[in-house]
Amino acid sequence: MYDEIDQQRILYKIAKSYYEDGLTQKQIGKRLGLSRIKVSRMLKQAREQKIVQISLSAPEDGRSDLEHAIEKKYGIDEVITTTPPSYNREGVIRALGPLAAEALVRSIKGDEVIGLTWGSSLLSVVDSLPAEHWPAIRVVQMLGGMSQPDAEINGVDLTRRMAQAFEARPIILSAPGVVNSPEVRNALINAPAVSKALSMAAAAQIAVVGLGVFSPDSAVLQNEIFTPQEVDRLVAKGAIGDICLQYFNQNGERIEDPIHNRIIGLELHQVKRISRVIGVAGGEEKWIAIRAALRAKLINVLVTDDRTAEMLLRN
Repeated sequence: MYDEIDQQRILYKIAKSYYEDGLTQKQIGKRLGLSRIKVSRMLKQAREQKIVQISLSAPEDGRSDLEHAIEKKYGIDEVITTTPPSYNREGVIRALGPLAAEALVRSIKGDEVIGLTWGSSLLSVVDSLPAEHWPAIRVVQMLGGMSQPDAEINGVDLTRRMAQAFEARPIILSAPGVVNSPEVRNALINAPAVSKALSMAAAAQIAVVGLGVFSPDSAVLQNEIFTPQEVDRLVAKGAIGDICLQYFNQNGERIEDPIHNRIIGLELHQVKRISRVIGVAGGEEKWIAIRAALRAKLINVLVTDDRTAEMLLRN
């Protein structure tokens, strides 16, 4: 049996070998005649006895502590923030794209199904993707196509471009995102190709989504995807944002409205079941919608700007 001094000496030796010399637990065990499990237990003991005291040096920009505080407040996996060169809409979107692209790429093992929605924020992400060789990956559209918006922010084009960047297989949702009636929607979602794409999107392991709001420069309003009367009705019911044109209230709960019976895409409960949902959104006009999505755990990774992050922490 070790006396107390000998015990501390061996704990120190193991800790130094592991933390300073970079040896593995298996290598340490071989040197000292201990099992790997015994080494692991003794490392834990060294930490408990303050033989090992770990200190962290945060980057000087201070964003790491802000990100950690939001992660704790909302109970989500990761928050990534940036200070954009300009806080106007275009400046924020351009700044978020590369960060979201990096968050996506480091999440990929090489055989996943990746879902994505549509919009300017997603365009910035796709523009920032590196070229990779992941032929086993499938990139699937989570919301049907939009005829009105510019093609470059349409889910069809974004899906194809992401698949091209990864040398992966695109799965296109061959249906409009919004149709004229529930009957048309029901007919389309039961068509084999559409049903297969929706099923694959629902089974995705990773999703990259934008968060929409009813701001004057939003694609929904600018391209008259819905009538003014429909927008007013949604707002009157408490709609403050959307994912996949599925509108939610300040608590992230889906608004009950006939519009949803005309949307071809994933519903909020399906999005919520995806393991890693990377939400890409920033700007002061979006912070309430972002807060709602965080509250309801509709996303578990947030990429945003630092001003929006401060608002999420304070409110």
